[in-house]
Formats: sequence, structure tokens, C-alpha cells
Amino acid sequence: MVWVYSNLLDLHQAQRRPERIARAEQELETLDRQLVGKRPRLRSKARSRERVDEILERCKVARYVRVEIETELRHEYRQLGPGRPSARTRYRRKTTHRWRLRRSLDEERIAYERKSDGMYPLLTNDRGLSPRQVLEATSASPRSRNASSRPRPSSRSLRSCSRTPAASRPSSSSTSWRSSSRRSSNASCAPP
Repeated sequence: MVWVYSNLLDLHQAQRRPERIARAEQELETLDRQLVGKRPRLRSKARSRERVDEILERCKVARYVRVEIETELRHEYRQLGPGRPSARTRYRRKTTHRWRLRRSLDEERIAYERKSDGMYPLLTNDRGLSPRQVLEATSASPRSRNASSRPRPSSRSLRSCSRTPAASRPSSSSTSWRSSSRRSSNASCAPP
């Protein structure tokens, strides 16, 4: 195994991490406003936790952002009978539960991840190669070549991957035609 450092990858990772964290913070702030509102849609703590986890996974920041869901109790007092309030007026207390999100960044984890920005491993089973030779061998591999240097498919394989002619398309509904054309355009073009 050879570890390689790339300046470009380091810059990319250092730029993307704060962007992802900021996007997750913005989405969590929106969710927190929804939870505190007069008529919140997410009333259970489990559903709120699922939504938080979904945001963290989608933004890929679950390692960096810690979110705790706290209960906030709101009390509302209503007069039991009609009339003006006096010293003898009885009140009924109605308690509602609201969820609040408390967010924090794991700065230690971010600093730890920052140390490995720009690093990636190259695996080889040839122990006789130097690290430079391993890097040159992977740089010259067919997977890492650009598209212009790849061999073009032959005309024979192109004909086998052509789309369905318009006359043979199903005409019963537009959705079935869309799904069938999507399947035919995504078909693999392996030579026969």
C-alpha cells in the first residue's frame, strides 16, 4: 500500500467540508423553525430524529455535526368559566411539547479529518515496485485515461445499441413509452 498526497485533492476537500456543514446547518435551522411553530408537522421525537439523520446523511456531515433533540414545554392557561377574571377564577393549564434542536460542531473530528485531506491509498500486489512506479502504473491504467484516448466502439456494436424505431414504440400511454425508451437508452453496449 502506498499513500499519495495530492494538492488539488487537499484544496477540494478543504473547500467542500465547510460548504457541506453550512448547508446542513441551514437545513437544520429550517427544521428547527418548523418544530417550534404553532402547528408542527413532526410531533414525535422519533420522527424528528429520523429527519435530522436524513439531513446529516444527505449532506455527508454526520461525523462533524452533533444534534441533540431537547423537549421544550409550553404552558397555556385558559379560564374555565365565562366572565371577567377575579381572585376566584379557576384556570386550566394546557401543556404542549415542542422539540428543539441543539447543534454543535465536533471541532476535534474536523481537525483530525483535516490532517488527512489530500491523501489516498494505492494498493498493489507487486512488492517490487517503488512508490513512484506504483503511482505511474496507476496513472497509466486504462481506468484513469481521459475519454479522448479510450478506444471507440466499432460500428457493429453501435448498431446493436440503437434506439427502438418510432413505429415499434408502444402507443398505449406516454408513460410506458418513456420508461421503455429510458431502458433502451441505458442499455449496455457490449459487442456481440
